Amino acid sequence: MIFTKKNEEMKRVIIFVPIFMLVSCNNIVTKTSSSNSCDTSFTKVTTLLSDTDVALKFVNEYSQVGADSYKWIKQSPLLTERLKVAFQNILGDAEKENPIMGLEFDPFFDAQEYPYNGFELVTCDSLGYFTLRGKDWPDFLVVLKIINQDNKYMVDGCGMLNIPEDKRAPR
Repeated sequence: MIFTKKNEEMKRVIIFVPIFMLVSCNNIVTKTSSSNSCDTSFTKVTTLLSDTDVALKFVNEYSQVGADSYKWIKQSPLLTERLKVAFQNILGDAEKENPIMGLEFDPFFDAQEYPYNGFELVTCDSLGYFTLRGKDWPDFLVVLKIINQDNKYMVDGCGMLNIPEDKRAPR
């Protein structure tokens, strides 16, 4: 092989690029892993999330919360204040009616039982109503209302909360 100035430059590039990529990837991995050490119970909500992303993100995360759902809902950046107040009101009313049992169903799903293995989009309309179904329980439907508030898509209704009866999933 004849070595020319061009060949020498090419050899440097061939040697430099993998080293650069290795160093860059290492920095990315280091930055990502160190950021995971903070509280990751919520991912930052940005204007980059679409309305569909917000609907799926909320339902899929909420379905996994379990016993800490009240605290999770109060802190969720995916929900409007109006929805949080509707949830608090229904809980308060249920506790007044039955202090021992309280609410006997989940108002976000308008049901006692719901799918735990995720949801997928079925339909959405121009008014912001999204119908999702359980991935492993396709007959289970839930309706959400998504609005744009302060340039962010947020959940303003779900299940029986802030969803008109004629828009709710059949039960």
